[in-house]
Amino acid sequence: MHCIALRQLKSAMVRLVKGELSMRMDLWYSAMLDTQQEVARHLNLSFKVRLRQKDALGALKQISAILIGISRGKKGLAIHHLKTNLYAAHQAAAGRMKEQLEANLKGYKVTVHSLILTLKYLRLITQSNL
Repeated sequence: MHCIALRQLKSAMVRLVKGELSMRMDLWYSAMLDTQQEVARHLNLSFKVRLRQKDALGALKQISAILIGISRGKKGLAIHHLKTNLYAAHQAAAGRMKEQLEANLKGYKVTVHSLILTLKYLRLITQSNL
């Protein structure tokens, strides 16, 4: 509310000193600045939310590791870390392969989903012919 009153006072002063066109230019400029500040605030907020989620996930992983260490011992904890790292590596590789496939098919009117369905259909045909 305070900012709006100051903006109105400023626009009245500009209109008295510089005229109507200058007042309109000042209003446009201040609206543009407000929009940029709102976008920056929104991006900063979404970044903070993602950072908090990442921190919460890290804390949950640490608590899980402590409980697994207590219940299964050092060997069980090592096996758990090995499994989770392998799963994460597999998911990352699958994502990279999907992105590469989509990049290769970019010029065609084929989606990855339709390609998978076609491959499954062809696999069913070849299995039924055997």
